[in-house]
Amino acid sequence: MKISPVVLLFSTSVFSLSAHAATLAKVDPVHQCFERAQSQEQQASCYDQAITTQKKRLNAAYNRLLARRKNTNDQEGIAALNQMQRDWIKWRDETTSYLNEHVAGSGSAVFEVTENFLLDAATKQAELLETMGAMEGGE
Repeated sequence: MKISPVVLLFSTSVFSLSAHAATLAKVDPVHQCFERAQSQEQQASCYDQAITTQKKRLNAAYNRLLARRKNTNDQEGIAALNQMQRDWIKWRDETTSYLNEHVAGSGSAVFEVTENFLLDAATKQAELLETMGAMEGGE
């Protein structure tokens, strides 16, 4: 049985949203926002709130890693960290663009898959950067 990439991505995204909902309920009121959302506009607001929260985590972790490298005058490490982050941003933006421009489906389904992707990508990148910081003896 062949599963289409859109179905696979959608089913993965639904699972990701459930995982995010469980995580977000412990951390902030975003989960409650999704539970109350009655329209796509309200869902969009919830996604914006959740993605903003994850971007703040991501930026804080990135800035701690960057500061650590600056404190030790690790120019090679600074360049590598910056390149890694630029590559991640490029991947995130290209994937989002592809989802919005080339994935068939109803507007609401594409919206939900795209927003789930953005939330998942920001969350995972924040977790990666935080893990890197912890491995280096940081917070």
